[in-house]
Amino acid sequence: MRISVIVPITGLNEDGLAERVKVLNSIKRPDTVIEFYRSVSGPPAIETRVDHDLAVPEILRLVKEAENKGSDAAIIWCAGDPGLESSRELVDIPVVGPRQASFSIAMNLGSNPTVLPPPLPVLELRKDLEKTMRLAEKAARDLMRSSNSDVLILGCMGLFGLARKLSINLGIPVIDPAEAALSMAETLAHLKLRHSRLTYPKYEPPSR
Repeated sequence: MRISVIVPITGLNEDGLAERVKVLNSIKRPDTVIEFYRSVSGPPAIETRVDHDLAVPEILRLVKEAENKGSDAAIIWCAGDPGLESSRELVDIPVVGPRQASFSIAMNLGSNPTVLPPPLPVLELRKDLEKTMRLAEKAARDLMRSSNSDVLILGCMGLFGLARKLSINLGIPVIDPAEAALSMAETLAHLKLRHSRLTYPKYEPPSR
């Protein structure tokens, strides 16, 4: 199966992209081919509602391109799920949001899942992973005390690869949205399931 990953930011350099390609290829199913599509305009990172909205036009363009090129499913590479519902109206392949996929898994693991916000600006998360891990663990412990969380979801795709160590250190499940999104996309493609047109009507306005 072919899974397309839509990268909706412009601030990711070639090394950063290569790191993400390597990680996803290490956890994919043997029959999965992962293809990356990158925005050519829009915000360097998605950290505000404005960034979220500015990213959507490129997301829609790339999701449609992925469908036209034969992808079986698409993932929006942002834990805020920008453009998710409109993408599902636009195309006939499954479109997966990492945040939504993570919550779907989390509800099978506990009763009070909570999102762990990134402890640093998005584009700084991979510069010093030891620092990022230290800050993330501190923030996670504070969140567990304040909210009684029994499952944590990493709140940014830039935190990929840290979930297992955090889970061991904290003693509760920690979900990596990158892994959750890929697993969900592969499952939907394998089962040949598509989003309901009752919830996501096909984009065919009468005026067009």
